[in-house]
Amino acid sequence: MSINFDDIHTEKKQVLLHKMMQNVTAEIHQLDRGAKTDKKTACPICGHGGISQFAEKYGFNFDRCEQCGLLFCNPYPTDGQVDYYYNSDMKNFENDFFMESFENRVKIFLPRIDIIKMYKTQGSLLDVGSSIGIFIEALNRIDHDFAITCCDISKDACARLKDRFPKANIINADYKALKKEGKYDVMTMWDTVEHIIDLDNLFGTVQNLLLEAGIFIFSTPNTK
Repeated sequence: MSINFDDIHTEKKQVLLHKMMQNVTAEIHQLDRGAKTDKKTACPICGHGGISQFAEKYGFNFDRCEQCGLLFCNPYPTDGQVDYYYNSDMKNFENDFFMESFENRVKIFLPRIDIIKMYKTQGSLLDVGSSIGIFIEALNRIDHDFAITCCDISKDACARLKDRFPKANIINADYKALKKEGKYDVMTMWDTVEHIIDLDNLFGTVQNLLLEAGIFIFSTPNTK
């Protein structure tokens, strides 16, 4: 299945989103000037050393991995910049875009749920970067026996999650703030891992959060 961008996001909305993006990125560039992250010399996903400059957008440089095709911001933004972006008016407006295409996007997650069911059919599930909850909705439409926890940086997204999924545990925080060890049977991170600044920190946190037989499933949409 496919989603036609222009059918969902009208020209008027695209123009407004572009203006909002210009404003928020200009503000972001003024943040954390003394706390810059290091420029990557290898792909943060596959580790390949062959990366090349791909484009510059809104003042950020994007590189491309010559092996796996990942596009990533290099250097990554700081934690403060990331938090500012995900709680901006522009991001809240973008969440409205996701709502308009909600039903079509639900279908994307059905094959991913089939993968989870190959390994786990019950227990505690932590979804990191839940956004407005499209994956959670897809999961709720099948027979499952998971206790669901959602974690997202965006206050707006968490408010929408609480409203739509009153039975789920909603955590408005960065994944690094989750300190409870050995709690989850499944941890998911859909279309999010390429946004993570420190992958070593991520996988260390995942190891601490999962039960001994727990599984971590994620996707990297920008790779071939």
